[in-house]
Amino acid sequence: MLCSLLFAAALQGDFIVTTLPTPGEPRLFVSQRREALSPAFVDPMHGWEFPFYAEGTAGASGSTLSPRTRFKVYAQSSKSRKLVVPATRTLLRIWDEAVNRLNIDNPAKYGLTVHLFICDGGKAGGEQAFIRSRSARDNFASYNAIYLYHAEGLSDPVEAVREIAHEYGHAILPAIGGFKEPEEWGNGGLGERLFMRYIARAMGAGKASEEDAFGASAGQLKNWLSVNADPFAAAIARRRIDQATLAGVGPAATNEFLGLMLFVDDLFPDLLGRSLKLSGGQTAIDALKGVVEAVNEQKGWVIDVPASYGNEIWLPIFGKVSWTGATSLQSLGAWVKVRLSSRRISARRA
Repeated sequence: MLCSLLFAAALQGDFIVTTLPTPGEPRLFVSQRREALSPAFVDPMHGWEFPFYAEGTAGASGSTLSPRTRFKVYAQSSKSRKLVVPATRTLLRIWDEAVNRLNIDNPAKYGLTVHLFICDGGKAGGEQAFIRSRSARDNFASYNAIYLYHAEGLSDPVEAVREIAHEYGHAILPAIGGFKEPEEWGNGGLGERLFMRYIARAMGAGKASEEDAFGASAGQLKNWLSVNADPFAAAIARRRIDQATLAGVGPAATNEFLGLMLFVDDLFPDLLGRSLKLSGGQTAIDALKGVVEAVNEQKGWVIDVPASYGNEIWLPIFGKVSWTGATSLQSLGAWVKVRLSSRRISARRA
């Protein structure tokens, strides 16, 4: 995989520059430094030296977002250096999808830049943190930083994509939490599922390649999602949200939150970013309020329902509505249950 990347790249001064394929004008670029940094970059959390470097430059299509460096990716040794370009490609592809689907960019507070440190040591896994440097060497800068530890553990491509997507979710998605298990904040679990969906869809549409996912295929990503994401969304559709569960703090509450967000991504994909922005708080119940508000701002909907959802589903739509391709069966609070006569249904406020 790495050989094909280098073959497609061009030399520009001290960098090997790879242009990622995109519809229209090129807008995603990986620039890998040819030689080791001297002196090496010292990370703000551990004080470890990282001599190998690449940066991801991106500007969104059809928007006012101009090209600029949005990712700075470092590796600790020649052993982990081979992961720098694949990791930068994955981040750029996720960034492009997140901006265009959710209208969410890297946080401006950190200069619209996310730093990724690929480490040789540490316990396998990842960590995201907002850090203020304690050193004058970088002018006590603030970082939106991701650490991937024990680089050898990233040999499985699906797991590598999942790990990056998880930590990037913590880095850019609104913080919804209050959970105790499996972790306090749900934006990491949402990021891994949502961003893996985005990459798989981009591959299916011919807008991304396996090189944007450490060599993982769309089929491999979908297989993972079919176990770890899609059933959560389908459960919400079949029985509607369980607010008592959603208000909890354990794994069931986390899964309910994840299911709700993935359900919105399935049925109201253009409204997911709006839902997150309307949450107005940091609890899962706040997230539910954001979903109901975003959906019901609309006067009409066209909804493509996955076959796995079955023929009777709940939707977060209230009030008098006229349906095409579906029949209203029952209303409870902000939710309505409908029976489908078509996989594509539409509705308008009566």
